[in-house]
Amino acid sequence: MKKRFTKSSLIFGFVSGFLFATLVAGFDYYNDNPFDFSKFIFQFILFGLFQSLIIFPKAKKTTNE
Repeated sequence: MKKRFTKSSLIFGFVSGFLFATLVAGFDYYNDNPFDFSKFIFQFILFGLFQSLIIFPKAKKTTNE
């Protein structure tokens, strides 16, 4: 059971981190700023990790009810 929670939270974190980093890179491109790959990776990892840590307890609680 715990494996399913972990897998779903990591997938959610991966997707949300990628979307966030892509949107920020799009806004930078729109404002004529150059694409910075290290900034993209940093935002991708940081936001994705944060989102997966937030969703894990919520998914576990929702499933147990």
